[in-house]
Amino acid sequence: MPLVASIIAAFGLVVVGGVILSINHAVQNTTLRRNDLVGIRTSQTKKSDRAWQVAHEAALTPMRITAYLSFACAALTVVIGAFAHSEALIVVAIGLSYVASLAALTWACRVAHRAAAAVQ
Repeated sequence: MPLVASIIAAFGLVVVGGVILSINHAVQNTTLRRNDLVGIRTSQTKKSDRAWQVAHEAALTPMRITAYLSFACAALTVVIGAFAHSEALIVVAIGLSYVASLAALTWACRVAHRAAAAVQ
């Protein structure tokens, strides 16, 4: 049962990483226009089309790192789920994986917000 929980948690991390890489791809191809659904939406990034574009370009590297970190955490979560004998360890691994991904995503959002603020 712990392996199943690890796989489910890992699936969520892979989805997060995939969505982030998709957004990065759209930014690089200049197809991600300012919108209310997808992208980094802060008070500064939503102020203008230019601020939106500059912000997302500035966040490309942090977002890529976040995606790869999410993939690595997903793999680590499955490995720990497969070999750990303690359910507590598995829960901690899953929790830390999501915290690490969220912290990296927060970093990317801060980079974008600051870049957009500099445009104004």
